[in-house]
Amino acid sequence: MNNYNTLHKIIFFIFSFILILISIYGSARHDYNLYTLTWEFFLNNKKEIPYNSYGPFHLILFIIYKLHFLAPKILFGLLFILLNYFIFNKILKKKKIILIIFFYLTIPCNFLIISYVFFYGVNDSLVSFFFIISIILFLNQKFILSGTFISIASLIKFYPILFFPQFLFQKKNAAIKILLTTFFSITIFVVFFSILYDYKLLLEPFTFGINRSPKFASIIASLNYSFPENQIIEYLIKYNTYFVIISVLIIHIFTLLKNTDIFFSIILLNIIILITYKVGHIQFYIPLMVLLSYLLTLNEKYLLIFKILLPLIFLVSLTSLGYSLTAGYDFMRTADFPWMKIRENIGYIYFATNLYVITRMLLVFKKFKNY
Repeated sequence: MNNYNTLHKIIFFIFSFILILISIYGSARHDYNLYTLTWEFFLNNKKEIPYNSYGPFHLILFIIYKLHFLAPKILFGLLFILLNYFIFNKILKKKKIILIIFFYLTIPCNFLIISYVFFYGVNDSLVSFFFIISIILFLNQKFILSGTFISIASLIKFYPILFFPQFLFQKKNAAIKILLTTFFSITIFVVFFSILYDYKLLLEPFTFGINRSPKFASIIASLNYSFPENQIIEYLIKYNTYFVIISVLIIHIFTLLKNTDIFFSIILLNIIILITYKVGHIQFYIPLMVLLSYLLTLNEKYLLIFKILLPLIFLVSLTSLGYSLTAGYDFMRTADFPWMKIRENIGYIYFATNLYVITRMLLVFKKFKNY
């Protein structure tokens, strides 16, 4: 068995080495190229900071950027590998080859991970690191550390804080400790940032993309292509933030009343956010993929949730491969094949797949109640 584990660890490190090489080869492109512009302007104390749509912790990464323009990207990749090595090690202890296959399909062989975490270097991988570790720490009753880690995740991108009420629901006896830790962590960071830098830099990231247009893989983007200038669609775009928050509140109330466990609740919330948020790019599925891989370390019943989401895992992987090979499904309209039609309508496919997942999860929620 030691030889068996050693072999799989060697395979894991070979994959990891290849992924880091892909990260270096990818250089600065896609969103990461925009990050470098943000850090460059921030580093030079420019009054206007371009593409400042992330939290203050993201801006502070300019310190690492000063070392080398790819240093933050490599850090994202290394921390992502570290987290998934921890998960993979736990899966190996289960001694089931099917779980290892599922892990490879979800993480190192998933084109979403290959493309967006390593080739493009998006910061959702860093969000995943802090967010998933906050859950692991929470499960191990390290509530102060858990609150600190989810605070950092939320200071990179806002959306992890939408899951925070689940931490309070799941451990009511520790709710005050978690709440105060998270509140003070975020408050202290924001206050110090405001003292050292311009507090106005904090405003745009906390608007939750209210001024952004619908993006690839969002049902609202596909509806906007199909029905341009439709008043109902324009209303959904304009007030999308409120629509997302109301949807999230409904799910929080449902999971609280049904007393569902933290994994079921967070995954259901994640799907609801992805299905309702207008800026529905596939990179937002990265934390979900890591969370699904962690399910493989748990008892047998969580394999049911994993299998329910398996079509979504394949969808994001194939979508990412197609996106990379066709320049974002021919966004510049240079190909003879109508790739742009796929781009325009892919939101419907994601909506239908996510709806299938939600339906299947709701049919089995009683298996995931806290007792």
